[in-house]
Amino acid sequence: MDGTDRTNEAANAASSPAEGAAPGVERVTATPAAEALIDEQDETPGPLMFHQSGGCCDGSAPKCFPKGEFKVGAQDVLLGEVHGSEVRMGKAQFVPAPPGVSSRG
Repeated sequence: MDGTDRTNEAANAASSPAEGAAPGVERVTATPAAEALIDEQDETPGPLMFHQSGGCCDGSAPKCFPKGEFKVGAQDVLLGEVHGSEVRMGKAQFVPAPPGVSSRG
């Protein structure tokens, strides 16, 4: 297996829905104001992708990238899509809600 195969394998694994995701349950949502901001930003760099990495301090802050600019790996969990933009999180940060518990508080 060469480097390209490993990269493709990691990207495919990172494209899987979040483990423990119940069918029909939204893990991420956006307010109308957030959707308007996403639309505004989509016009400049194109489609977006949101990511929150593992780690501490500023390194774990949510970030926004032009889609395709941030290289996702096997340790990135696809939480879902919000207004046409992927939302991912480092697996170390992701804690699924127990079965039967709403993540909406």
